[in-house]
Amino acid sequence: MSNVRLGANYKLTTNPENNQFIRQEIDFKDNTDTMQPWGQTVVLDSTLNVSNGLPFVSQTFDKPFKINGAFIGTPMASINKKDMDVSIALYKLKADGTYFTLSNFLGRTSYAKDRSERQLLMSGKIEAIPYSKLMFVSARINAGSKLVVVLGINKNQY
Repeated sequence: MSNVRLGANYKLTTNPENNQFIRQEIDFKDNTDTMQPWGQTVVLDSTLNVSNGLPFVSQTFDKPFKINGAFIGTPMASINKKDMDVSIALYKLKADGTYFTLSNFLGRTSYAKDRSERQLLMSGKIEAIPYSKLMFVSARINAGSKLVVVLGINKNQY
């Protein structure tokens, strides 16, 4: 992921530069823009509701390839709270402009490092938030397709 803008999206890259960040302010009092915490509810759609999420889009792939496995990652965040719920969704953007849901994740950051023991975040400190519990996926990514990752903060009151 990177902080390089591509229109309304950000560039999804395998080689982000160090010290990149995206400033995002979340108003928890206003939940009118709450995204589905588990990503899109439909498998195939012509639109993508990112609401308060940050969409990252890869380059267009020239050759087809297959992906198999569960996705992992470690986003970094600095917040002024002790905890938050992170939502991560992965999509295939097909050449015809439709989005295909590949995988999604919803997790509380205080349990990201150890699911058996809560570790609250320190306000203002940059924290690593590892995730590894995404669903296993096996998919063919055709030439002309892109990958899209939507990283969001769950504002749902439940």
